[in-house]
Amino acid sequence: FDTMGHTIFLETGAEIENVFSSNLVAMTRESIAMLNTELTPASFHFANLNNIVNDNAACGSHGYGFWYSPTNDDFVDVYSIRVCPHGTIVRSFLDNVSHGNGMGGMAIFSMHELTIIPLYKQCEMKDSVFGMNHFNGFIAYNKHGFGVNVRSNVGNLKLSRFKLINNTNIALELPWRLHGRWQKQGL
Repeated sequence: FDTMGHTIFLETGAEIENVFSSNLVAMTRESIAMLNTELTPASFHFANLNNIVNDNAACGSHGYGFWYSPTNDDFVDVYSIRVCPHGTIVRSFLDNVSHGNGMGGMAIFSMHELTIIPLYKQCEMKDSVFGMNHFNGFIAYNKHGFGVNVRSNVGNLKLSRFKLINNTNIALELPWRLHGRWQKQGL
């Protein structure tokens, strides 16, 4: 409650298989003294999708409720095990709520690009690169910005049981390609 900068923050991409369940995060404020991303802080910010995020509520953040932004590093070492943050898929995202956040309910930024392979061969072409990122059950309401903003390079994405209500700008913004260039489409 009433924190400065990201509240629940997995930063390096090495943090995997953590469980965040039934948490309430409220009043996440911006910080000009810490990381650049904390100018638009998130209540929940993850650099690796391989975590369990179920039944949480993010309320009153200056920035985002939930922010997925995998690191661009090829590999991150975790106790002598190599982890590929941008090549993993969502472990579990189920029945989360975002209310009254300044920038938006959820931001999903670059995960993996399936049409241009590098980022060192998508971490040696792990099977998970071609997996489905499934976000299941999300309510975003009374946002000053968007409900859900999906940026380019997200790979296979499935959004199920989403309710986006009373968002000031766009309820759902999705990318698409036209002549090799990313475009945006809002609903």
